[in-house]
Amino acid sequence: MHRHGIVLVAFLLAAIPAYAKPCGDALPGGRVACACGDTVTTDARILATDPVATSRCRVDGLIVRAARETETITLDLDGREIRGSGAGVGIRVMYGGTDGAQIVGAKAPARGAVAGFGIGLTAARPDAIARVTHLELRDNHDEGVRLTIAGTVFDDVVATRNGRDGISVRGSGGRFAGVRVSENSENGIRLFTDNAAVNVHASSNAMSGVIVDGTDNDLEKVESVGNGRDGVVTRGRGGTWEVSRCEDNARDDFRVNGRVPKGAEGSR
Repeated sequence: MHRHGIVLVAFLLAAIPAYAKPCGDALPGGRVACACGDTVTTDARILATDPVATSRCRVDGLIVRAARETETITLDLDGREIRGSGAGVGIRVMYGGTDGAQIVGAKAPARGAVAGFGIGLTAARPDAIARVTHLELRDNHDEGVRLTIAGTVFDDVVATRNGRDGISVRGSGGRFAGVRVSENSENGIRLFTDNAAVNVHASSNAMSGVIVDGTDNDLEKVESVGNGRDGVVTRGRGGTWEVSRCEDNARDDFRVNGRVPKGAEGSR
C-alpha cells in the first residue's frame, strides 16, 4: 500500500471513536457508564461521573437501541446536560422497544438538557419514542427536535435558541403539554400531523411561533408572543382551537387556513 493510502486508513480509523460501546444500567456484566457516541441498550440513568456528562461530544451524544423483545427503554439524564460541538445528534433513538422509548430529562420541576449539537433529538422511526419529558434542547445548530411520531407525548419540553425550528414534527397523533419554544432562528414549533393536542407557549422566534398543519388537531390555550412573522398558523380541516394569548407578532397574530379569524376561540 502506498504511503498516502496508509495515512488515509489511519485517519479513518482515528475518526471512529474507540470508546463507543453499549452502555446502560442492566447489562450482563453490570452497569456500564455512558460516554459520547455510546449506544444505550438497557434502561440508563446518567450519573455525574459518566463521561457523556463530563465532556463535550465531538459528534453524537447517545444512541438508543433497545433489544428487539424490550417493551420500553428509559434514558434518564437525571438533570444533567449533554453537550455537543455543533455536529451530530444529541440523542438519536433507533429503536425504543415495542412501546417506544421514554426520554426523561429529570424529575420535575428540574430539566435535563441537550445542547450544542447539530440536532438535539431525532428518531429513525415513528414509533421509536413514546414520551419526552422535562427536557431542554438549546443552542443546537439545526432543530432542537426533528421527529416523525405516532402518538408521542411531549411534557414540559423547552426548545430555545436553536439554529432552525425549535421543534419540527411529522406523523400522527401526539400530545404537546407545557411545551415552550423561544428565540429559535426559524419557527418555534412546526407540526405536520393529524389528531394532535397542542398546548404551546411560543415567544421571540425569528419566524412564526406555532405552525400546525393537518386534520383534527386541537389547540389548547396556546400562547404566541413577539415572533418575527405570524403568531399562530393553522391549516387543515376539523379540530378546535383555543388561543389564550397572541400578540405583538410582526405580521398576523393568528391565521386559520390563510385567513385571520374574528375571534380567538372556536372551531374550524
